[in-house]
Amino acid sequence: MNCSEEKEERIKKDGQWTSYSLKKEDSIFCIERNEKEVYTEKLGTSSIVYSVEFFFDSEGNCCSFKENQEMSHESHTDNNYEIEGIKMVSNIEKVEKNAVVSKERPSENRTYRWNLDLLKSKLSKKKGDYHFFTKVPQAPAGAIFGITLRYRADEDPRKVDLGIGVYKTEEGHHYVFEVVKEAEKRIYNDLLEGEKKAYQNPEGNLELLDLSQKLVFGDNYTEIKNRLASSQSVGGTGAVKIAADFLKVFNPTTVYIPKETWSNHLVVFERAGLKVAEYSYFDYHTKGLDFTCLLDQIEQAPDKSVFLFHACAQNPTGVDPTHDQWKQIAAVMKRKNHFPIFDNAYQGLATGDIDRDAFSIRYFVEQGFELMVTQSYSKIMGLYGERIGVFHALLDSEKTAQNVKSQLRVVVRVNYSNPPLHPMRIALKVLSDPILYSRWLIELYEMSGRVQLMRKLLREELERINTPGDWSIITSQIGMFSFTGLTPDQCERMMNENHIYMLTNGRISMAGLNNKNVRFVAEGMKKSIENK
Repeated sequence: MNCSEEKEERIKKDGQWTSYSLKKEDSIFCIERNEKEVYTEKLGTSSIVYSVEFFFDSEGNCCSFKENQEMSHESHTDNNYEIEGIKMVSNIEKVEKNAVVSKERPSENRTYRWNLDLLKSKLSKKKGDYHFFTKVPQAPAGAIFGITLRYRADEDPRKVDLGIGVYKTEEGHHYVFEVVKEAEKRIYNDLLEGEKKAYQNPEGNLELLDLSQKLVFGDNYTEIKNRLASSQSVGGTGAVKIAADFLKVFNPTTVYIPKETWSNHLVVFERAGLKVAEYSYFDYHTKGLDFTCLLDQIEQAPDKSVFLFHACAQNPTGVDPTHDQWKQIAAVMKRKNHFPIFDNAYQGLATGDIDRDAFSIRYFVEQGFELMVTQSYSKIMGLYGERIGVFHALLDSEKTAQNVKSQLRVVVRVNYSNPPLHPMRIALKVLSDPILYSRWLIELYEMSGRVQLMRKLLREELERINTPGDWSIITSQIGMFSFTGLTPDQCERMMNENHIYMLTNGRISMAGLNNKNVRFVAEGMKKSIENK
């Protein structure tokens, strides 16, 4: 079959077609159509000439292309491929070097775009080549990460970051605890005196586990210690991962999480292979706890379900049940034989009192529950990047606890073998030394106090300038975050027009406020709400 006959056959088979030539000669690489150059790139000297025909189906989709390769006086060879990743787009006029080539088809007002790198890789590979991960899609950027990038790109000197959940000082700097600095000095001196960097056991340091149990369960923890199975984890996320993996093997039931919760909760439990359902938590009308629906959904869930709660300073809402509401929740949970998991990331930062912030956990223990706690030192010691947390399980008996401990070692071994040494040493120095421990509690109290002061100032400023809405919610909520009730559109205006960066669900990090920017933030909120 000659070239003309082949062309006719291809038209009949694939429908409409458009032809382009791809040439590579005299140090110039170009795509040509009707002898008109539309793209050039230097690739080195070569006398090879490629010509490529793109074929479109009856619906206008580019379904394949044919490559003809000609070198010197040798006869050309043909290879047919399917071309992946080609998308129809509109109004593409600019041809960007090293990126994308776009041209209109002569018969229709349509524009097609294809990735030049993809095209060149197709031409450079023989038919039958296989690649394992070419179809992997790009994951969406995390909400906080994406907003952080937007904040960094903003050149306005007034910009404010209320998105990321880390504590900042009045000057807007990340805070390193003074007791952590002292602990680091002591660790360095220990190394000079011969301290090693050996592996830990899978469960981590036993003294740290003991002191962490005391912090969570209180001074009377010794009464339940023989029923506790604890394991050092890679941050609070690692503790949640341990819980998820353990449940998948030994109690693969549905895990209920709040509709408004930390985004990793859903992902970690689902990736472990568990079914996840949501229960009502936040009332968008009152900007408070949707307590009636919460209780009803706990009641309606199948017996022996797993429910995840935030021990205090609920993220992202800042809305916690009252002590009386916790008691009512516990009563329904008990009647239904449900199993609670407490995510305990902010103990001491919510109210400034580590005992008060542990009320929910300790009350459930008093009521005889078996339960799990995922504990984090990221926020309460400022050890964000060090990754230190602890997983706790309170069981029915000492024998069960010993069995669970053995299985936790397996979970850790297959995930990360053993936990990191350095952050454990920092936390251990602070918790085990009476002086450092007392100073740590003072620092926690001062941090919590500054956040509460920012709540007071923001509310006062919003009310002073007559911002629409009831801003008592700012001071009734607790912890590092506040759920402002701003809509996604209002949040976008906060960022695009007012240079104040926050999550589009309305959450702001109160620790990002200070005396210098609180008025600016209040004014931005008013403008965004009024759309002015």
